[in-house]
Amino acid sequence: MTLTIFSFISFTGQKSKFSDIIKSKMYFKTKLKKIPLSLVKQENTFFYFTDENPYYFNLLKSSIAKLGILNPIMVQPFEKKYYRVISGFRRLQIAKELGFTFIPARILRENLSPSEILTAVLLSHPHPLSLTEKVRIVRIMKDLGISTSQICTRFGSFLEIQSPHLLEKYIRLSNYTPSVLSYISTHGLSLNQALAFENLSSEEQNLLISLGTCLSLKGYDFCNILKVLKEIETKEEKNVAAILKETEILNVSKDVKLTRSQKIDKIKKILKMKRYP
Repeated sequence: MTLTIFSFISFTGQKSKFSDIIKSKMYFKTKLKKIPLSLVKQENTFFYFTDENPYYFNLLKSSIAKLGILNPIMVQPFEKKYYRVISGFRRLQIAKELGFTFIPARILRENLSPSEILTAVLLSHPHPLSLTEKVRIVRIMKDLGISTSQICTRFGSFLEIQSPHLLEKYIRLSNYTPSVLSYISTHGLSLNQALAFENLSSEEQNLLISLGTCLSLKGYDFCNILKVLKEIETKEEKNVAAILKETEILNVSKDVKLTRSQKIDKIKKILKMKRYP
């Protein structure tokens, strides 16, 4: 059933037409229901793919404080009277922080397969998917055993990933650590810019994330600096981590006496002298 629905989505490209499916008995035990927060005992984060962003979290919290929860969470029953959260983790956290005792929820059937649960979660997602959210979804699909060809042909239009070549890039990104994906998301790197992290060690990735975070480096500046670092790596046969440490670039990025633009200019000059002595 899941793949049949997504086959139709891949032809139409319209998620909005499936609101009736999401609300139907196909996936849900009951219509919208308010459940006591005290009965929500578990969280199933396997299907969690949403970007973490403190700014948007605070916006959501302000909205919920004024208007309540307009988009119900998604839960599944267990042990007869309790519920585990499948989707809506931030809304649940905010409800607890605001002292709510009940929360609106859609209750999934107990006998759904993981693929059917993923279908329900995706079709009820209210916002356009970001690059890193698509990456996490691709990883979930691969973990569920959905083949590359099925992702392209059945899910491609929904995810806007319709060619095997493009999907292969997302699969490569799906191997990144959560901290790398978080940086890609918060600093707006494109798909091709995000691939610059590939073939770097965990230490090198962490050092670059630290550098990029200190300087709020967006995609263009980040990739230019990394490009020069890799050129120096080839020239001197030293890894990126060693180059960052011996040039004291990281110390420059933390110098409180310099403005952001002064730090970036100084780092570029250091790298240029290292690359072209």
